[in-house]
Amino acid sequence: MGFAWLVTHAALAGSPPPALVNDVHQRYVRTEQRGMLVLGGWAAVNIAAGSVGALTADDPTVRAFHQGNAAWNLVNLGIAIPGYLGARKKAQQPPAWPALPVEMANQRGVFLLNLGLDVAYMTGGVALWQLQDDPQLDGFGQALLLQGAFLGAFDLTMAILNSRDAKPLRPYLRPDAVGFSVAF
Repeated sequence: MGFAWLVTHAALAGSPPPALVNDVHQRYVRTEQRGMLVLGGWAAVNIAAGSVGALTADDPTVRAFHQGNAAWNLVNLGIAIPGYLGARKKAQQPPAWPALPVEMANQRGVFLLNLGLDVAYMTGGVALWQLQDDPQLDGFGQALLLQGAFLGAFDLTMAILNSRDAKPLRPYLRPDAVGFSVAF
């Protein structure tokens, strides 16, 4: 983060009005909160449905599919709860210029990195499902494919929304400076 801060700092073309920084900060935090609610809701539904399905399914592939969904979403819930609480805390803090565009760029980078991991999850899911002759691995592979697809859509959407929220700050960064590519 230090390097991004220095590069972005060098790329400043001016300071935006404090009201604009506050508005961008509030939209950014609301987007983050809503995203964590979506992720948490997806996790809760998958944990509940996956638990019931794992306990009631007779078919080993279907049982493994539900087990995989429930297990995967314990991790998602473990990300969503602290993410939401962190965003609520962030909403109470005053926004800081020029740290805000750096923070937003860093978060967007995390979403895009996760998008790459989501593709890897889906690839692994297809491999488990199609390359093995084991009903349990078929079910786990199908669950991994479903979860990777959801997370891919989630991470891409969050990166796009983050970029949209940051757009009003672009005029205050020099587009010819290296920091422009780091910040946006």
